[in-house]
Amino acid sequence: MSNTQQSDVLIVGAGPSGLYAALLLGSMGVSVRIIDSKTYVTGSDNPALILTPHTLQHLQAFDLVQPLVENGMRHWRFQHYVNQGEGANSISVERQSFRVWERKSSQYNWALSCEATDVRNAFRDALYKRTDIRVDYQHQLVNLQDMTDHGSKSNSIDYPIVSTIKDLRTGRAVCWRSRIIIGADGAESFVRQKLGAPQRNRGMPGMAPLYTLQVSAESNFPGLRAISVVKKGDDALLLIGHRKKLYIIVEENPKWSQLALLDSDDYLLEAIHSHIQSIFQPYDICFKQILQYRCWHATDPILKEYNSNRRWFLVGSAAQVTSPAELLSGNLGLDQVHNLCWKISLYLKNYASAHLLDTYEIESRSRVNDYAIVSDALMALIKNGTVDEEDVRDDTQSSTSSVASSPMQRLKLSKSWHIGGASYPNSDISQSSTQAPNGKLKPYNAQQLQSSSLTGPKRSRSTLTTKSSSSNLSITSSSTPTSSTSSVLPRSRSLSSLASRSKSFLGGLPRLSTDSAPPNGIDSQRRPSRGITRVKVRGYQHYDSDSIVTAKHSETWRVIKANQYELLERIAKDAHPGSFTILIFCNSLMEDKNLKILQHFKQYMDTPSSLLQYEQRRLHDNRLSVLSEPIYNSQLSRTSSSLSSDTSTPRSSLSSGFTAATNRLSRFFSMWSSVSTIASTPLPPTPHSPPPPLPVTGSPLNLFSFLYVTSSTRQQLSEFLTTNSAPFLHSLFPQGLERLYLDHDNLTHSAYGINNNEPTVVVIRPDGHIGMRTRLDKIDALNNYFNTFMIPPVDLDSAAADVANDYLF
Repeated sequence: MSNTQQSDVLIVGAGPSGLYAALLLGSMGVSVRIIDSKTYVTGSDNPALILTPHTLQHLQAFDLVQPLVENGMRHWRFQHYVNQGEGANSISVERQSFRVWERKSSQYNWALSCEATDVRNAFRDALYKRTDIRVDYQHQLVNLQDMTDHGSKSNSIDYPIVSTIKDLRTGRAVCWRSRIIIGADGAESFVRQKLGAPQRNRGMPGMAPLYTLQVSAESNFPGLRAISVVKKGDDALLLIGHRKKLYIIVEENPKWSQLALLDSDDYLLEAIHSHIQSIFQPYDICFKQILQYRCWHATDPILKEYNSNRRWFLVGSAAQVTSPAELLSGNLGLDQVHNLCWKISLYLKNYASAHLLDTYEIESRSRVNDYAIVSDALMALIKNGTVDEEDVRDDTQSSTSSVASSPMQRLKLSKSWHIGGASYPNSDISQSSTQAPNGKLKPYNAQQLQSSSLTGPKRSRSTLTTKSSSSNLSITSSSTPTSSTSSVLPRSRSLSSLASRSKSFLGGLPRLSTDSAPPNGIDSQRRPSRGITRVKVRGYQHYDSDSIVTAKHSETWRVIKANQYELLERIAKDAHPGSFTILIFCNSLMEDKNLKILQHFKQYMDTPSSLLQYEQRRLHDNRLSVLSEPIYNSQLSRTSSSLSSDTSTPRSSLSSGFTAATNRLSRFFSMWSSVSTIASTPLPPTPHSPPPPLPVTGSPLNLFSFLYVTSSTRQQLSEFLTTNSAPFLHSLFPQGLERLYLDHDNLTHSAYGINNNEPTVVVIRPDGHIGMRTRLDKIDALNNYFNTFMIPPVDLDSAAADVANDYLF
């Protein structure tokens, strides 16, 4: 704990939303303290969370997906079953399966079910390893006070929020000062209650209490390890299969109300068990153990205001609850955190106006309203009886719900909310508003291609592509491997190794036998009467080691990783946390007009007034080895494997011109910070006792990362790199040739709608949404976009504004 008793941000609550907020802010160089009143105990309250592809994309930036996959379970489909009859006369009359998580523009085409404990463990471990921040458990927030004098602009306080925090182990209370508080302390949020933030209930009318059961069971139901809705008559339930457990959500039967009043839960649980068995018929299900259950009401409280005075912010369950919480609330909370933290970081470092924080209210409310459409459809599916149109909540009516009449139709039309990343409303910081789509790139960059063309023999196109007649897979390989092959195609495999691997997949999947270990969740002594079930439905069922459903022969290609780069993966590799990505589509490099536009854009970035400062990289002559290294080494740099091509560059080797530009940049941001004091809403000044120094991720040079994509072919790019000198290449790509990639069959250009021959720039916000897009020669449009929120608002008619304008520009 710091001796200064202060931090930029105090986070209350160490659930998934609070831990993720601490991880993001700490990685951005913001000083953070996170507290929680509970003792960290695993397994006591452990609901399931369904993480959508959009959420997984954000978590991949911190290498969190793989740890979660090891303890989680993938889901490719959402299934809907309709059963009829009782006992021996029961039959399954309808079975629908929807690929709601599959989209070509997303890096992930599946959702992941995880236990909340596993998510908290992964977040907490990453928080400590990456930022050295520990959670203060058994520390309770008992009082809050804002010392800001809103009537005076001159007597501002460095850390205006004073929090009284009590150590529950010793009973000692201390005062902690901060500039911003994030309330992530759950549905009974103390921060929300202290602020007096009003809430309103938006639950579906006529909905009875619901029960969520966490059980281990054995069954011959084909969707036992999937996410399914099972309906029979007026009764329905929602099933989430997760490894050795099942999570079942069912609405209360009126007959259970008297049983709930008894001292013992045995009669109530027995009634629920019988009710679930009757819905599953003609399939059998038997509970081996009921691990946990809870009763809850789908009131879905929602805040009227998500922030107060730009200093108090509520996220996750402290802000709203969206039913069913297992499918929606977790993603919504993490989405809100991802939207908020980069704005807080820019504001606290005086890089952005306080007005940027106001956009959290607008975008968060839009996100909640869109989630409510999916919530209504899901709750209508598991509600007993039929749902009238007037029962649909008025505040969630949209074009989607008006066109689609049935809940299943509304789910299909709201597919983007299963995947995540639907559009925000247009605003100053979100002119395009859509989520940045994924794209396919060639599995090498221009630097690797240049190195290969200098050190190895040139190869014809015929030696680069070989077709496997058995698998019909396009295999990129050389018939005579050389030392340069790995540098050009680091992810390629030899023809023989890939063919053997393809044969192992296509030759047959592992089969379950009586001698092998039983699947998770299935008792070896009491197997279902029907044994292993193969679902005969349209499409595919993916094979999983914890699933009783096997994959079809024709779909095993999904297991083989394609020999190409993912655009979003490349962006996450190069970008710093909280930075904007400037995605530049160069189009063809064989056209002189495109090269002139690239040179002009580089000249603009070199001007002192440009915000798009970059990390300059040395480009050596073609006769020398290619070296590349950022000028500044970050304390939170990537792992050595991702930077294996980099070598250290002495500071003395920097050109005097760049040194002068750096000095001008330093004076520019110093003046920029001072101009913020005359803004309409004052920003917190520098504290009297300086906080710990910010890591390099907070420097202006790391506010932006650049990635270039060209539509030129490999042969054209090789010729271009060979025939042009290093200084000329540097005038086009100042960040280095390792940031230049080749489009894969023009898929990335098509995903972003780049259909003309003009170079285009796309600004991707730190939360993955497209901020704006324009032609690369329209520099004024780019300036206007960043000026709306990156430069504090001032009175342009004042004398101070004239002086600042003359000094800066």
